[in-house]
Amino acid sequence: MVTTATTEVISGRDTGTRVKAGGKTVAYAALGWTAFTFAIGGRSSSSKQTKDFTATLMQQTGGQILVGLVGVAVLGIGAYHIYKGGKRKFLQDLQEHPGQWAVVTGRIGYIAKGIALLVVGFLFLVAAAKHRAGKATGLDGAMRTLRDAPFGRALLTAIAVGIAAYGVYSFVRARYARV
Repeated sequence: MVTTATTEVISGRDTGTRVKAGGKTVAYAALGWTAFTFAIGGRSSSSKQTKDFTATLMQQTGGQILVGLVGVAVLGIGAYHIYKGGKRKFLQDLQEHPGQWAVVTGRIGYIAKGIALLVVGFLFLVAAAKHRAGKATGLDGAMRTLRDAPFGRALLTAIAVGIAAYGVYSFVRARYARV
């Protein structure tokens, strides 16, 4: 017999899982569309797409607040990735322990991915605060902004190594993922 408290926990977990899956669907659809556009000879820039998206949001009633909320959401996702990597929470997504080298690549990868997302989220907040859609950029624009900062090239190199580590970890995840 399932109690009401258990049903609420399961239902809450299902809702969170569905929201997460919906967010991933949107993100991967955007990535897929970008890849398709590029594959058929078109040009695609995440910076331009982000500026267009931000400009569209800014034109809506409460648009500045919406852009700010997008920034806060991206910051939250970035912080979660850093937390997940730092505390090794990504291991909970796996059926068994994949080995120490996989843990190292997973930690470095999640933290680097989180840092990159923090930069993107911060730029959305700047765009909202200044009410200028052009301040919001995609990951490529965020990396250019970071490059121009003091010690930017060193930070970019560290993030690049981290994202490469995440790529290596993704192969491990594909092998050991809970399904």
